Amino acid sequence: VMGTTVVMTKPHKNAVRLLAQFGDVRAIPPLLEACQSEDKSLQQFAETTLTPLLPRLKASDATLLDAERMWFLGKCLKSKNPDFVCAVLKAMEQIGDEKHLEAVQRLLAKEPASPDQIRVHEAALATEPYLRKRVEEMQMANTLLRASQLEEAPDTLLRALEYRPDTATNELLRPLSTSEESPKTVYLNPRSEEHTSELQSP
Repeated sequence: VMGTTVVMTKPHKNAVRLLAQFGDVRAIPPLLEACQSEDKSLQQFAETTLTPLLPRLKASDATLLDAERMWFLGKCLKSKNPDFVCAVLKAMEQIGDEKHLEAVQRLLAKEPASPDQIRVHEAALATEPYLRKRVEEMQMANTLLRASQLEEAPDTLLRALEYRPDTATNELLRPLSTSEESPKTVYLNPRSEEHTSELQSP
């Protein structure tokens, strides 16, 4: 559950270490989970392994991380390891979202007080424009998608209710079924309340 520390079993820890040996970006999701583990040694191992992996992420790799892992990525900005935090910021340039932008802006609002903090602050300054542009593009894409969906329904309704004023009266009153052998055409007599029917040959 988001907001809690991850508890990993021994087999889970072994699996994370095994995945890390391949140096593949597909190992990033479980490693991010390991960063939230109660096991401090596993946390350190995950951060060390993720540091060279995260900057390799591309925008197309965003699908690797579900909502929970994306949340974990944002939590990693609180790490005391400046190399790791800088790697996280680099990854956010490619796959970050609106929540990450807010986290980076909060980071920039703090005054750096040490060489490591200054380094992280500078990395955040470099990341913020790229991340902001990515978020704007995502929001624009969502807006266009919603607009295109809304345009379809009114268009369909207009076609269904189309009215032609030049349509003849007998055409407006044509029978609903075309399967009858001798369809009837109904004429209205303006001088009488009675309706007359006439068979019309096919």
